[in-house]
Amino acid sequence: MRTLIVLAASFVLGTGTALACEGNPNCTMTASNATKTTPETEAETPAATVEGETVVINVAGMTCGGCSDKVTKALKGTEGVNSATVSFKSGSATIRYEAKTTTPDQLVQVIMTSGFKASLPE
Repeated sequence: MRTLIVLAASFVLGTGTALACEGNPNCTMTASNATKTTPETEAETPAATVEGETVVINVAGMTCGGCSDKVTKALKGTEGVNSATVSFKSGSATIRYEAKTTTPDQLVQVIMTSGFKASLPE
C-alpha cells in the first residue's frame, strides 16, 4: 500500500522518480533532477572534434537519466577519456579515449565500478 501511495504521489507531483528508479539501487535521481527531460548526457566537447580511439560499450542496468549521468561522470573522471556519450535507452556508452592512456577493458571496469554491468560488443 505504501509503495502505491509513493508512486501515486510521485506521479501527481510530476517527479517520476519512483517510477523511473523503483527497485534500482544504482539510481541517483532525486525529486530535484527527476524532471530533467534529457535522457542522455554528453561530454562538453563534440566527439567529431576529439582525437583518439572510439569504443562502444554495452551497459546493462541503467533505467533513468540519473543512471546515465552516473556512468558519464565516472567515465569523464577517468584519465585518457576525451568524451563520453551514455544512453540508458540504448544501454550503451560511446567513448573517445587515448589508447596510450587507457584501454576498452579498463573502461568496462570503470563502468562496473560505478554499479552497472558492462561488456564489449562481440
